[in-house]
Amino acid sequence: MLILDRNKDNLGLWLHILSFLFILFTSTARLQAQTKSPLEKLEELYALEITEQERGDLIKQEILAPLLRRNTDSLLIMAKKNLQLAQGLGNTQAIANANIGLGTAHNVSGNAAKALELYFTALKIYEKLDDQDNVAYALFAIGNAYTEQEEYQLSIEYYQKSLIQKETLGNYDQRYYATMINVANQHGELKDYDKALQYLYKAKTYFEQKNEAIYNLLIGNIGFFYGKLYEENRSPVNILTKEQLIDSALAYQTKSLQLAEDRDDSRRKAFTLFGLGEVYRISNNYPKANEYYASSIALAEPLKNMELTYKSSYGQYLSYKALDQPDMALEAYEYSTSIQDSLKRIENQKALVAQKLNYEHDKVMLQVEERNKSQKLLLHVGLLGMAALLVIMYLLRSRYFSRKKQEMQQAFAHNLITAQEGERMRLSRELHDDIGQQLILLKKKAQIEDPELATITATILEDMRGITKALHPSVLKQLGLTQTLQQLVNKIDEHAELFFTAAIEDIDNLLPPDQEVNIYRIVQEVLNNIVKHANARSVDVNIQRKKKEIHLGIEDNGVGFDIPEKLENSNSLGLLTLQERVNMLGGSLQMMSNTEGTKVTITVPYT
Repeated sequence: MLILDRNKDNLGLWLHILSFLFILFTSTARLQAQTKSPLEKLEELYALEITEQERGDLIKQEILAPLLRRNTDSLLIMAKKNLQLAQGLGNTQAIANANIGLGTAHNVSGNAAKALELYFTALKIYEKLDDQDNVAYALFAIGNAYTEQEEYQLSIEYYQKSLIQKETLGNYDQRYYATMINVANQHGELKDYDKALQYLYKAKTYFEQKNEAIYNLLIGNIGFFYGKLYEENRSPVNILTKEQLIDSALAYQTKSLQLAEDRDDSRRKAFTLFGLGEVYRISNNYPKANEYYASSIALAEPLKNMELTYKSSYGQYLSYKALDQPDMALEAYEYSTSIQDSLKRIENQKALVAQKLNYEHDKVMLQVEERNKSQKLLLHVGLLGMAALLVIMYLLRSRYFSRKKQEMQQAFAHNLITAQEGERMRLSRELHDDIGQQLILLKKKAQIEDPELATITATILEDMRGITKALHPSVLKQLGLTQTLQQLVNKIDEHAELFFTAAIEDIDNLLPPDQEVNIYRIVQEVLNNIVKHANARSVDVNIQRKKKEIHLGIEDNGVGFDIPEKLENSNSLGLLTLQERVNMLGGSLQMMSNTEGTKVTITVPYT
């Protein structure tokens, strides 16, 4: 039972994340605007005149690393955005860096196959650019992905290639020694404990001085591998006797336990206690082994580490069995079996969910196929005879009058919206020029005679300014449509518990002022609806300037809604007004919604 302290008992992934975070902090540059969204920071980084290596390090440090540490769903989204921006820039170095970032996002999300595809793409680019340092990193990342796939021999091959590359460059940094630990781990999986120890000893001195947490883990693993050699009656390079092996195993595990206690690291302590239990068990000191197994279980259970709880309880079973204590052995066996069954149930539940998803997909596809067959049958029947022709003529006539009625309704709605905006502008101007000026004079006078009244007046004045801005976005004239839309997104982002990504291209002066107001109202209406009704976690706003057209795309991952039902509901004025504003712009509106979210796409022509 090979047990090492890894994420989900996988040291390769743990060190992958560690080395990835380490490389993120190698750049000394820092962005100053801490309140900006990740997408804004990303766009600003692509606007900076810096080298692509510096840009790549900053993207990892300022954007991808925080998302990786929070383990949010946004990591993949932002990594994909980064690759899109890099491809738009057309710089091969930036594209390679973005492939590494997206590959890491896929690898930590469990999709090692996709990660390998992206890593190999980056490796080819780095080799063409003769970027030897990044070639070493790409090889290291490939080794991590093969570790996730449990392809240990391939993992060792690429780790060693990375080590050779670093040695050629003379770059013996933390990633170099972390790679050695990864190689040791893979040799351990292949039961080549002698080689595993050789690599751990090479890394030991470095981490003893540089990184206490990794040194703690490394010391424990040395003790574990000594124990495995003792259990299999082997000695590393024929140097140690069996007694020296068990003494070394105990010494290193004890030292690892002390380091974990000093660092108050419960997870590491639980693993080391299990390791000590294993050492005492294989050296036939079963009472002592059971003490450490029990201590490991006491820590592992609150941490909800079922795998470690199972292995420690199974170790107790083996020890009690060797002590010829059948009652205690049975109790330990039953407990370990219950934990093992729980682990199996979790795996089975995952498999059942996957099967259910496949079944639902097949069911939907079958329904679509049956519906298509029915539609074809109805079409063939409908084309037969004079009766079908008369029906078509009737429908055409009805459609003509319906269109006329719709045009009249659209004209009325157009005039109503235009009048409404005009009235809003008039009210906003009167509030600002008349009441606003009077409040300013009152505030100045009250500041001398009545400070309390001055404070109340200032509050009223601020509220009135908010009302005037809501009535008419005067900042359109001051900042232009692009910045006004960005301010709108930022304001909603500040007050709503949503993750916003916004990519807004320059669309200033493409439309007349009255049409710019309509664009603003459209975006405002859609975002307000998301905040009020969508119950979403993230929103993506994408506004692009195409040839002769402006494309607006707003997408959320909320609960969705029934579009036809909403349009038929006479109380749903928001969607109807949205459609009328798009019609006034001569554009097109598309809405797609289901239980996984809603996407609104609007196209507006300009000359």
